Amino acid sequence: MATLRPSLIALSGMMGAGKSKVAAELATLLSWESKDLDSIVEDILGETIASYISVHGEQAFRFCESKALAQVLQLPRPLVLALGGGTLMSLENQRMLKDAGAFIVWLDVPLEIIYRRLSAPEEISKRPLLNVKDLYLALSDRERKRRPGYESTCDLRIHTHSMSASEVAREIERKIGFSLESEEVE
Repeated sequence: MATLRPSLIALSGMMGAGKSKVAAELATLLSWESKDLDSIVEDILGETIASYISVHGEQAFRFCESKALAQVLQLPRPLVLALGGGTLMSLENQRMLKDAGAFIVWLDVPLEIIYRRLSAPEEISKRPLLNVKDLYLALSDRERKRRPGYESTCDLRIHTHSMSASEVAREIERKIGFSLESEEVE
């Protein structure tokens, strides 16, 4: 019995998990369109997320992010969408994605790898929420708060710590080709 493939794949996970790179790789592999929610938000705002948050705060940013998500979910499909790291903190965003029939893939990366990827000064300047005294502690706290949203919404969880973006994309393609049931990949 053939299983229908989804027409909207949304990638979730912590900032620095590689969602944007994997989305581009997966879209190329599937010959689909790829969108990055953070980039769309910046286009709508006319400024970087870092700049917007520094003036208006995270709550105002999250409101804009939800509005942008609603717009993206109206785009033609098939589509691979890289979500923002905190997109799934909103129950409304979770509902919109599920109502849109999104197949949500959680890119689960160990905190140590996230820390290594995000501790470079150029990364911190792009991500104002990381401009803190103890980055590892801040990431740990953020991951602890976000993990329940990632866990409760994902249709597929992939531990990506030893995989390149193209390997992750191939694994997602392989998994969705067989089953749309929740699975965990080691």
